[in-house]
Amino acid sequence: MGRFMISDHMKKPTSLQLKLMAATLALLLVFGFAMFYKWATLSSGEMAFRVGCTLFAALLAWGGIFGNAQLQLLWGWGLAVTAALLLGLCLGTLRGPLLLGGGLATLTAVLGAYLLLRDPEVRAYRERLRQRQSNSE
Repeated sequence: MGRFMISDHMKKPTSLQLKLMAATLALLLVFGFAMFYKWATLSSGEMAFRVGCTLFAALLAWGGIFGNAQLQLLWGWGLAVTAALLLGLCLGTLRGPLLLGGGLATLTAVLGAYLLLRDPEVRAYRERLRQRQSNSE
């Protein structure tokens, strides 16, 4: 009877995979903040719709960041614009716990935008994706 060792079956993720996962989570956190803003005032139908939209966004974020160079750029620029808008929202209207959530979402958007647009390892990965996509056509 051999022993089951987790390390035999799982590899340690590379730094690129960790960066892409962090960018995906950043995108989903920002999207979640926007979708669940003022959650208590929503009807049950609106809540279900927002949960469904969040799950769909998770699918698009995961597939776009890991598998498509154009969507990776789109998500990166979207996070950059969102960070600026969230900063304005935080400075202008949010107060109390919403200010804390908005500030966290703003910092997360900045981190995700940096990872998707400026990080050298992610840029090299995006270039490899582009080459692979152009070779398959």
